[in-house]
Amino acid sequence: MVFYNPFTTEMDNIPTIVYPARGVDAVFDRRDKGCIEKYLQGLWNLHRGLVSPETEYMLAMVWDEPVEEKRNQMVDLWTHRRTADYGFGPLMDVLTFRNQDHYFPDQLRQDTPEGRGSGNTTHAVSEEEQLWTELISAGGTPQEFLSGSRPKLPERMRVGEDFYLI
Repeated sequence: MVFYNPFTTEMDNIPTIVYPARGVDAVFDRRDKGCIEKYLQGLWNLHRGLVSPETEYMLAMVWDEPVEEKRNQMVDLWTHRRTADYGFGPLMDVLTFRNQDHYFPDQLRQDTPEGRGSGNTTHAVSEEEQLWTELISAGGTPQEFLSGSRPKLPERMRVGEDFYLI
């Protein structure tokens, strides 16, 4: 995936960093500011029970999936918990959603390969985790992490502009 500039929002007071992928404008209108956030809030209202109550922040990789003549809204939601006290970095889980449904990728599918993220996705997740670790180790706060600058991804992974046309 190649990403637009990330932005932050909240779902039920859980800070969420959103990474819209190139092509997502096929399922979200770039002129409709807040449309991705509304979609994520709708997912949250339907599926909050799938997320640990210990979750401290989330990363939402928002993308589209072309299937025949239809395109689907997709999200890989990476949840992070026990960010301060777990010795090997935060505990993470990933949930995948297609449109409004919790989705389990089929690794045996022959027509279109599926998984729970791409190499670029895991690179972005890793960069966010490294930023978190460095900031917290230096005495920073979770709020500084969430309100601060996002990691600068390699040029090959960046669209280089905001998703919303303002």
